[in-house]
Amino acid sequence: MVLDVEGDAEQRATYLTRIAERAAARARETGRPVALEAMNPKDRRTVHVALREADGIATMSVGEGRYRQVVVVPDNAPEYEEAKRYEHQSQRDSRD
Repeated sequence: MVLDVEGDAEQRATYLTRIAERAAARARETGRPVALEAMNPKDRRTVHVALREADGIATMSVGEGRYRQVVVVPDNAPEYEEAKRYEHQSQRDSRD
């Protein structure tokens, strides 16, 4: 059960979206992947969804358990194809 007190969930989603957008901008500027802090599954999903339609950006999760984090990958990074495969697989899994 999830309890949203005074819109905290919405504020958290807004905060995570801003973090995701900043990471995407940094990844584009540097041409290198940007790893975000370790997050719970709900927060990671919020970041993935926030950047799903971003041009030239892919996301993937790496790590295990409570240390799992989102990596934001620009299209000119070597990891981009791996991140696109991760996104594609994640989208297929969520439909099943």
